[in-house]
Amino acid sequence: MTKIVGGITVPEAHDPASIHEIAEQIARDVGNTYRATVNPKAAAFGAVGDGATADGTALRAAVAALTSGDRFYLPPGDFLFSGGELLIPNGVEVVADPESRIIVNGALSNNRVFRVAGSTSTLTPLDADAGAGDWSISLPSGGGSIFAVGDVIAIQSEAAWFSSGTKNRELHRVIAVDGDTVYLDGPLVRDYLVDDTARYARIVPATGRLLLPRIEATAPTTHKGYGLRIDYGLDITVDGFHAHEAGGGISVTDTIGLRVNAPTFDGLPNLADSYGYGIALNGACADVIVDSPMGRHCRHVFTTLPYLGYGGPRHWKVNHGIGHLGEGSSSVWDTHVESYDGEFNHCHALGADGDTGQGYGFHIRGKVTRINHGVSRFARRGVSMDVAAEDLTVHGGEFSHADTGIGLGGVDATLRGVHCHDNISNGISAAGTGMRIFDPTIERSGAAIQGSESGTGLYVQGGYLPYDAALQGYSVLNLPADGIVIGVRTPGYPSGLPAGSGINGTAGQRRQILTDTGPNSYPTLGRRVITPGAFEAAHGAPTGPSKGTIGGTGFLWSSVAYADTGFESAVAVVDIPPDWTTCNVYLWWTNPSAGGGNVAWRCDHRQVADGDSLNTDTQGTTVIAAAPTQYGTDKLLVISNLAVTPGKLLRLEAARNGGHASDDLSGDAHLLGVVLEQVI
Repeated sequence: MTKIVGGITVPEAHDPASIHEIAEQIARDVGNTYRATVNPKAAAFGAVGDGATADGTALRAAVAALTSGDRFYLPPGDFLFSGGELLIPNGVEVVADPESRIIVNGALSNNRVFRVAGSTSTLTPLDADAGAGDWSISLPSGGGSIFAVGDVIAIQSEAAWFSSGTKNRELHRVIAVDGDTVYLDGPLVRDYLVDDTARYARIVPATGRLLLPRIEATAPTTHKGYGLRIDYGLDITVDGFHAHEAGGGISVTDTIGLRVNAPTFDGLPNLADSYGYGIALNGACADVIVDSPMGRHCRHVFTTLPYLGYGGPRHWKVNHGIGHLGEGSSSVWDTHVESYDGEFNHCHALGADGDTGQGYGFHIRGKVTRINHGVSRFARRGVSMDVAAEDLTVHGGEFSHADTGIGLGGVDATLRGVHCHDNISNGISAAGTGMRIFDPTIERSGAAIQGSESGTGLYVQGGYLPYDAALQGYSVLNLPADGIVIGVRTPGYPSGLPAGSGINGTAGQRRQILTDTGPNSYPTLGRRVITPGAFEAAHGAPTGPSKGTIGGTGFLWSSVAYADTGFESAVAVVDIPPDWTTCNVYLWWTNPSAGGGNVAWRCDHRQVADGDSLNTDTQGTTVIAAAPTQYGTDKLLVISNLAVTPGKLLRLEAARNGGHASDDLSGDAHLLGVVLEQVI
C-alpha cells in the first residue's frame, strides 16, 4: 500500500525495505531545491562507521557544515557516538539509510544525540487582557511590528490553571496582523490577564523533515540522553524513528504542528526518569499527531508534561499505537494534569499474561481526553482516570485481565459501549463525580460496576451485566444515593439480591431493570393506572366530587370533578403487584377553565390484607400545583417512594382542599386518573 507525501510515493511504514526505498528515493531526487547533500563519510569530515571508530567529532563537523536547505545524508554503517549533540540547522532535511546506526558508547554532554531548535525573544508584558475564547491579542504600542503572517506567538501568565500549580502558557500561529493586533489560528484556551503578569514573545521556529538512523546505547542507563530533542519547532515531520535499548526517546518542547510517523521504542530502560519516555510532549506543544507508535519496556510510550512550570500540551492525537507494559513501566499511554484536548485512537496496551501489577494501560490525568476504541489487557487498570482529571470520554474498546478494567476518579467521565471482561475486582470502578456509563458489556469482573457511596452523579443506562456465580456477583455495587440505573440487562442474579438485579444497597434509583435473558426482551416499567370510573366519592358536601365527563365537541374524557370550595375527596382501591416494593404516585389532572391559579392536592393512603384493621389512613402531604392552561394536563407527583407490600390492597384517597390558602383556581379541577409507577 502506498501514499503520496510531498510528491514522493511512500510505501507502507513499518517495512524496513520500504524505509530503505524512501531513503534512496529522496537521495536521488536531484531535481529538488536543496543546494547540497552533506555526507559525514566524505573526506572533509572523516566518519568511518565501522562500529569501532569514534565518529562523534566527524558527525558534528558534518552537521556544522550544513546551512538551511541542505540535506544531511547518513550512509550505511555503525557510528560510535559520544560528547556534544548534533544540532540540525533550520530547514535541513535529514535522511539516514535504514542500515545506519548511531551507537552511543560514552557520555552525552548535552543529554541528547540529535537536536532541532528554534529560538524565542524576551517575554514582554501585555497592557490589555486576553481572555479564553479570544482569537486575537492586543499588543502594546509597536508590538505588532515584530510579527508577520506565519510567525508563532507565545503567551503566558503567572496564573495557575492546573491543579499541579503549573502556570498558563500556549503557542499559536499568527494568521494576520493589523497594527498591534495579532490574529491567531485558534481561540485562546485560558485567560491571560494583566493582573496575572501576562506576557508574550515571538518564536522563531525551526522546521525540517527527519528520517533518522536507528539509535542504540552500549550502556543506556549510564549514557542517558534523548535520541531527538525538538525545541520551538513548527511543522516538523519525523519519519521512522527507532530507538533500541537506548538512553532516551523523543522529547518535544513548545512546538506546533509536529507529525511523528511510525516511531519504534524497543527498550528505554531508564524507567525512573524522563529518559524512559518514548515520546514526551512538553510545555505548550500544540497540534501534534503521532501515527503508529510502537514501544515496549518504557516508562511510557507517550506522555505529556509541563516545562519549567508553564504550559500544557493541547490538541494532540495518537493513532493506532501498540505498547507493551514491562516490569517497572508506569503506563503505556499517559497524560499529566497539564494536558488539554488529547485523543488516543485505536491504541493498544498489552501486559504479560497473568501479571496485573505492571502499571496502567491508559493513565489519564489531564482535561478533555478521549479514548476511542482502545484495548488494554493484563494491566493493573486498563484505564485509570486520576482524581485530578476532568472530562474523559471512552468510546468503545476492550479492557480485560486487569484488577479493574476502567477506574474513574475526577470529574465528568462518559463511557459508551465499552466491553470489560475477566477483571479481578471490577469491570468499572466509578468513584468520581459525574460518571455516565452507557451500554456497557461487563462479564466475569467481580462487581461489574462499583460505585462509591461518597461519590455523586453515577448514571448507568443500558448494557449487559450478567451474573456469574464464581466471577461476577454484583451488577452494581455501592450505588450512591443520587445514582440512577436504568434499562440494564442483569440476567441470572439470585433473588436474594434486590429484585434479582444484582444491585447492592438501598440507595439510588433503579428503573426498568431487565432480569431475564430473552434476546428479544426489553425493559418495561411497572405501571398501574386507576381510571376515574374506579373512584367513589368519600368526603365533601353534599356528596363529594362528582364523576362524569369533561370536554365537548371533538373530545370527551371521563373525569372526577373537584369544586373550588371546601375539602373534597374520592377513593379507589388497587391490588399491589407481586414484584412491587416501592412506587411513586401521580395525580393526572386538567383545568377546564380559561382562568389560572393554583390547586391544593393531597393523596392519603393505607394498605390492608386479610385480617388487617382498616383503622386510619396515612395522611399525604399537600402539594400546591399551578393550573395548566385550559384543557392542558399535569402529571403531579404526590407521593414519592411509597413502600408497598405485594399481596395487599392499596387504598388511595385523592383530595382537593379548595379551602387551602394557596388554592386560588376559580372553578373545578378535574382528575383524569391516578398513575402508580414502580421504583426498582
